[in-house]
Amino acid sequence: MKLLFSLTIFFVTLAFSYKDIDNTELEQLVSNEGAIIIDVRLEDEWKDTGIIQNSIPLTYFDKSFKPMMNEFLNGANKATHGDKLKPIVVVCRTGQRSVIASQALDKTGYKNVYNLKYGIYGWRSDNKKLVKYAK
Repeated sequence: MKLLFSLTIFFVTLAFSYKDIDNTELEQLVSNEGAIIIDVRLEDEWKDTGIIQNSIPLTYFDKSFKPMMNEFLNGANKATHGDKLKPIVVVCRTGQRSVIASQALDKTGYKNVYNLKYGIYGWRSDNKKLVKYAK
């Protein structure tokens, strides 16, 4: 059963072209390529921990964890000004929800999508700065 699950995850990952990156790669993408950061956590999470500086708070799930695909994709389109080649780094708490959001962007034609593996937890564990979320 574990093998079947592992193989399923492997093949699903192959179907998408987003890339998992670490904190250093995120910083390089932002400074060298002007990547935007989209934080897909819930508003309460943004308020509790803060957000990465200059990130765009754009939740993917509602409070009952139902996807809000259309709202998310509309927000991403607005953030990128319709440029599907613009590098986008997707962030969540642990790097799991951001995988789903990264796949949605990839599936709709965005070409440079990155997932911050380990999410905000990984960011904080490296003592990286967060700023206060302001609505």
